Amino acid sequence: LLSGRERYRLERMAQSACKLIAQVERELAQSLFVPEDLEWRLGRDMPPLRVETGPGRAVTVGGTVDRVDIYRSPNGKNYVRVIDYKTGSKSFRLGDVLYGMNMQMLGYLAALTQRGGLEPAGVLYMPAAEPSVSVDRDADPAEVAKAESRQLRMSGLVLDDREIIQAMEAAAKGEFVPAVLKKDGNPDSRSSVLGAKELRLVLEYSLQLIASMGRELEEGAAAARPHMKNQPACQHCPYRPVCGREFSDRDVENERMTLKEAMDAIKKRQEESSWANKEQDGESRE
Repeated sequence: LLSGRERYRLERMAQSACKLIAQVERELAQSLFVPEDLEWRLGRDMPPLRVETGPGRAVTVGGTVDRVDIYRSPNGKNYVRVIDYKTGSKSFRLGDVLYGMNMQMLGYLAALTQRGGLEPAGVLYMPAAEPSVSVDRDADPAEVAKAESRQLRMSGLVLDDREIIQAMEAAAKGEFVPAVLKKDGNPDSRSSVLGAKELRLVLEYSLQLIASMGRELEEGAAAARPHMKNQPACQHCPYRPVCGREFSDRDVENERMTLKEAMDAIKKRQEESSWANKEQDGESRE
């Protein structure tokens, strides 16, 4: 028999599951994106992502994607989005990608689009934890439901294309995806959207970062330089006794970039990388 505490916890888990299932059901019922694969395994269901690190050298990337959705447009193109369920409070920030963080889904999207036949439509984190809202005891149930719905909205990046945004959310009011269309059909300033060229550039930048990480691994680079932007990198590191260096929350460098600032920084790094490659090519010819 279950104790009173165990019964309570089981009931809470059941309530949470019902709320989350209902949210997924509402989202899918109005979306033109259809789940194509669940628990899709990069490296088993299709070859792993292969990234060149140098002449005759490469690293491969694999993993499991919670959900792969496809939208078949009347224009003849097929668009793909990658969805990852998150039980924590994690959200997607393009600024993290600038430093090689939060790249998992971008790697999956790059792998899916590299094989041809699919256009990138975006990456999304879907909350998989019961929303927790703070309201007055006599609060209107409709307001409570609205507040919960905001917490269940997905975060991520969406292609800046009216057709694609409305294929994800027919009303385009930002209830399910991080994009809102104004009356003129353009996304508002709070929307997390990128144009087709920019999204492709972000995918390309992600692959370049993976290549750079691969080269460092090949060279045996293991300097104790944890990434401390917006997070205490050492908090869950299993090598703290080996490292001998102690970083705390006081060492965290808080930096909150807007989507535009992060995109501008990625473009700048791409330009610098392009110039560096041209100079190397010139030296090798000489």
